[in-house]
Amino acid sequence: MGGDGEPDDELLVDDPAELLNKEIFFKVKIDKAMNLPNDLCKNVFVTYIFKHEPEIVYRGPESEGKNPNPVFNF
Repeated sequence: MGGDGEPDDELLVDDPAELLNKEIFFKVKIDKAMNLPNDLCKNVFVTYIFKHEPEIVYRGPESEGKNPNPVFNF
């Protein structure tokens, strides 16, 4: 990725087939959650999957304790 958060020029293509056999990286950003229900806000964490790897579940850091507005900064 370029320094400004934009993809490198080689990833800006007209035909997605041009990306075959190229390595691509993703950046996942999890800032915070807000207004979680009081009975569901203990030791909160986020899970996510990528469409191309549905069998792999990724997990962000856990916000320990009870907090309806956890900040992850992940």
